[in-house]
Amino acid sequence: MKINADFLEKELAHLQTLLSPDAPVVMQFKKAHTPTGYDLEQFAKSLGIEIANGEVIQE
Repeated sequence: MKINADFLEKELAHLQTLLSPDAPVVMQFKKAHTPTGYDLEQFAKSLGIEIANGEVIQE
């Protein structure tokens, strides 16, 4: 299923109203499509995700 960033932001904002600020959140992706590598870096940085070597495949 492809979803856009706006959808994720709205869902996370809603979840923040239901959970305490220190509640752990786990997000898991099989695939994430971004227009450029820079976009992927910015996405990961904004969410505090560390991308390890070998986790990204460019096609």
